[in-house]
Amino acid sequence: MGVREFADHLKDLAIVQCDIGKESFIAAYRLSDGQQVWRKSRDEIPSWGSPTIVETPQRVELVTNASKFARGYDPLTGDEFWKLGRHRRITVPSPIFGEGLISSRVVTARCNPIYAIKPGMSGDLTLKQGNMSNDAIAWSTTKVWTVHADADCVSWLPLHLFQRWESWPVRGEVR
Repeated sequence: MGVREFADHLKDLAIVQCDIGKESFIAAYRLSDGQQVWRKSRDEIPSWGSPTIVETPQRVELVTNASKFARGYDPLTGDEFWKLGRHRRITVPSPIFGEGLISSRVVTARCNPIYAIKPGMSGDLTLKQGNMSNDAIAWSTTKVWTVHADADCVSWLPLHLFQRWESWPVRGEVR
């Protein structure tokens, strides 16, 4: 479950992403009185990231990362703007925003796909088989990154570094 308090433009909302398998949901609660503002069911298995707010000149998006889909929502209503299919069982990292792109990734022992999503999109953004980009996805990769050559571990909480439109996830042992 991820909980994050957001800026003034979202008034006094706290967003809760609760991906627990059966009856997963995302909801907004008013901090001033604890009342639920909206709640949306999610067909998700457990995931561990927190939602992220992305502010652009076009709109504000609430972005979630989960095992079946990454999703973009209207943070004031909970209406879904977009979804991106990924089909991986373990999703830990929270989405991040940098250099004008939303970075969403999944961590598994064999494959670590990263998607650079353009904000302001709508509909199903899922890449077609064999494609690495489309109108909504600036780029993607399944390259496995390591900090050092003898790394024999997979970090479930990778660090992202942004530089010139590229997100560089770092994983491996800390020495």
